[in-house]
Amino acid sequence: MQITKRIYLWLIITIVLFTVMFLIFFCLNSIKTSENHHKRLILNIAAYLGQAVNLSFSDILIREGAVGKPLEEQIAVINKNLQPIVNEVSNLFPGMGLGYYSIELDHIVAIAPNFNTDLLIQVPHSYSYFQSYESGKPEFGKSETSLGWFDKPILYVTYPIVHNDRIIGHSWANLPLDNMYKNIAEDTLSIILFVLLFMVAVIVIISTGFQVLRKELNSYCQHIVNSTEDISESAIVEFKPFFEEIKKSQQQLIIANMSLEQEIEERRLVEEKLIATLREVNSRKEEIAALFNSASLVLEMRDFKETARAIFDACKELTNATSGYVALLTEDGKENKLLFLDSGGQPCSVDPSLPMPIRGLRERAYLKGEVIYDNQFGKSNWFSYLPQGHMILDNVLFSPLVLKGKTLGILGLANKPGGFTEEDKHLTKGFSDMVAIALRNSRSLSRLTQSTISTRKAAYTASDPIIAFSTQGLIAFCNEAFKKLFQYSYREVWKKPINLLIPRISELMAANDLDRIKGAFDAMGLKKDGTSVSLEISLGVWGLEDDKWYIAFIRDNSERRLLEEKRRYYLFEDFPEIIFFTDEDENIIQANKKAVRYYGYSMEELKTLNIKDLSHHGETFINIKGRYDSIHRRKDGTVFPVEVSCFKTISENKTIKIFSLRDISERMENENKIRNSEEKIKKIFNSAPVGICLVNKRDEVVECNQMMTKILGYSEEELSGMTYYQYTHPEDKELTGDFTKEVLSEPYLNRCLEKRYIHKDGHIIWARVFVAVLIERNDEINRIVIIEDTTSQKELESELITAREKSEISARLAALGTMAASIAHEVNQPLNTIRVAVEGLLYFYRKDQLLDIEEVAETLADISTEVVSIADIINNMKLFINNERIHEDGLCDLNLILNKVVEKNIILAQQENILISSKFNYIPPIKGNVSKLTEIFNNVLINAIEALKRSEKEIKEIEITTTLKETVIKVEISDNGLGITADVKHKLFDPFFTTKKAGEGMGIGLTIVYVLLESMGATINAVSNEKGGATFKLDFPLEDY
Repeated sequence: MQITKRIYLWLIITIVLFTVMFLIFFCLNSIKTSENHHKRLILNIAAYLGQAVNLSFSDILIREGAVGKPLEEQIAVINKNLQPIVNEVSNLFPGMGLGYYSIELDHIVAIAPNFNTDLLIQVPHSYSYFQSYESGKPEFGKSETSLGWFDKPILYVTYPIVHNDRIIGHSWANLPLDNMYKNIAEDTLSIILFVLLFMVAVIVIISTGFQVLRKELNSYCQHIVNSTEDISESAIVEFKPFFEEIKKSQQQLIIANMSLEQEIEERRLVEEKLIATLREVNSRKEEIAALFNSASLVLEMRDFKETARAIFDACKELTNATSGYVALLTEDGKENKLLFLDSGGQPCSVDPSLPMPIRGLRERAYLKGEVIYDNQFGKSNWFSYLPQGHMILDNVLFSPLVLKGKTLGILGLANKPGGFTEEDKHLTKGFSDMVAIALRNSRSLSRLTQSTISTRKAAYTASDPIIAFSTQGLIAFCNEAFKKLFQYSYREVWKKPINLLIPRISELMAANDLDRIKGAFDAMGLKKDGTSVSLEISLGVWGLEDDKWYIAFIRDNSERRLLEEKRRYYLFEDFPEIIFFTDEDENIIQANKKAVRYYGYSMEELKTLNIKDLSHHGETFINIKGRYDSIHRRKDGTVFPVEVSCFKTISENKTIKIFSLRDISERMENENKIRNSEEKIKKIFNSAPVGICLVNKRDEVVECNQMMTKILGYSEEELSGMTYYQYTHPEDKELTGDFTKEVLSEPYLNRCLEKRYIHKDGHIIWARVFVAVLIERNDEINRIVIIEDTTSQKELESELITAREKSEISARLAALGTMAASIAHEVNQPLNTIRVAVEGLLYFYRKDQLLDIEEVAETLADISTEVVSIADIINNMKLFINNERIHEDGLCDLNLILNKVVEKNIILAQQENILISSKFNYIPPIKGNVSKLTEIFNNVLINAIEALKRSEKEIKEIEITTTLKETVIKVEISDNGLGITADVKHKLFDPFFTTKKAGEGMGIGLTIVYVLLESMGATINAVSNEKGGATFKLDFPLEDY
């Protein structure tokens, strides 16, 4: 019987394992096949939707006349055209999600089923739905959320819609995963049932067979047991081991059953513990899920109150509290302002709009910044703080909203059955932190929105043109100054390629060079009328890599370029050396006057030649850098040696070579004479008035002249073998090393350095150093160093600076002396008024005459007014003296200073309806003090504004111009006010002279301007102009700087 059981068990296990493996294989294959079937189905539907769009979304807007309308109206127009297509397909496949997305409008424009206009939203480009735009082909994917299926997980496909070789959007089809898996499960279940029935049938057949076999064996055994026949002893002995094994097996089975019962009991206890642990884990999962959802709400927050309410509801549900609220701290920090209240259905007659004072247990939570709860609140002293009519509170929990150590509000819970626990305390702390972060994000978003509005307003009203365009080169924004310069309206350029206006930017984008540009660059712009304008463009980048925009700040530099072209032309024509402009192959394009005169060719003849045609040996300089000596030939056949310098430049995207040639006949003759007369060279070397030494490649002195030994104090033997670093001042060694590297890297260029040496006796020597590289020498000597002792010159310069400072101090004292009499006059006048008023009061007092209190008060008011007048005079004098203090001078850009002064006073001018215009031409920077120049221009501009205040003209204008005439920078500030009469002109810059009414001004502003300009070596003059106003002309001579 044991053998039959084993065989039977082995067959059953084999059949079950085979069946299970078959079922697993079949289920996996069925799932894969079914999923591929669903993918093909949604792909066909998405492709049908994509091919059903015959026009681009832009063409639909044009056809419907919706171009330029608000975005919501454009989306509605597109939806009106595409929604019927989507609805028709959705009716045929009710279990599918369908729709269209326009990348041009960056919104969903049609969706089914469950259509709702609230679903026509913008989707972030970081979602995987937008992979089709990069690959250009359909893309499958799975998503945990969806719009049309109420956030159910879906299997989706996006199909790119291409129009005119450009992806304008995509169609999509999706299927809820639960529906797909449901279909797969139904099919798989049918197969499993069939296989199980088949397996049961097989097992029944096998079981029946084994039962028949068992009966036969039982019969055989009974026959042996009950047999009365004479059975031999050997036969009985053979059966004894068999029956003994059966008995042992029975005993072992009893012991195994007892062990199995004990193991089952132990497993039952373990299972109970596992079930308890699983319940606790599920509880933790709910808490973690709630906290995760709260974090998601904070990240996706659009409205703080809604987000805070959702977090509060999750916290209340997890803690099983029945009521609660969230309140925020008022600005003065003394009360709570209720955000919302959940009474849990209990009656409460207290007005929730009233402020909540911070007191009781709530105050303790605020002060500690920690979660506090009380499960006996209804019986505690804290209950007495509640106002009359408040709902009943059995227990409470307060969790402060803390961010960066500061309490912003509080989250309160109440009436939890059974009371709050430490676990509730920690859990509520997490939710209150989420609310605090949401509050901070809400306030930051509000500030960011306000900042964005201010930035856009500033950009729109900026004086310089500004334009923004996408990484595809499509225009998205332009300000008023841009429209004025290019003569286009905003609608005419919106979403148009930047190539329409500035082709250079398109070229840089095509070459992927736009992000490599540092600083400003020049380009040509195309106006609406077809004319071109020269521009200076500075680029900025806004946004992230996935959503990046370029912002171009544009300045019209036509006049500056014209001036530069003129300067370059005059410089080129009158240049003392021969100049040739050639193309990259060295064909001559242009030459200056000296080239025409020197070579004997006309300009037309030179333009037909190549540089090598002028060379006596037909040399080319294509691969030559720096300087090079050559022999050139004139038109008459005569030859002469030249030194050729060549460098390249880029003009209008073309490579231009500039050749500078110098006749070195005289130099060559001198070199020949020097080579032929070593004694003369030695004599010149030793008798030179400057120090000369020959230096080898190791920076060691090989030979020096007598002046060198005299300057440094060392003998010729001591200097021989020393490096020049040994007698260089320690602070100038690094400078000397850099200078040496520059000299050796470009040996054809002449360079000079001013540095310090240390004399043998220790004192400092200032020297001007010239270095020449001996290119043709092959021995150790490779440089000649010439040292000119400038120590005495430095001392003289120091004395001159000291003398100049003393002269400026004397000039200031003289100016103050000149003004002293005027100041005394201005101060004496209010003092006399005060004296008369006081003596009058004393007179009536001594006469014992009673004075009316109002008359006394009026007299005291007059005295106070005169005292204020004296204080104003003193304060203005302090200002004048402070402006006289000389700060360290530097290079100043007058155009920049004037522009800042205009910005400072623009609001004052606008209040008086005064228009300020400026015309700044190119001027070089001057040496001066920014504070002085700002005070000068500010006083003159305010003087013009004050003059226009008194004018009754309807149009009031101030014009500021800067020009460069020869060596003088001219600044003119003109107005169309009242002008300057002859009797006023000669007193205009006198101290305390003013044409204003009494009490409106001191008359010291223009005096300050005059004195400051005089101290700088500049001048000012005022004249009447053709507009009837005044023009102040300020001249700054360049030679003084």
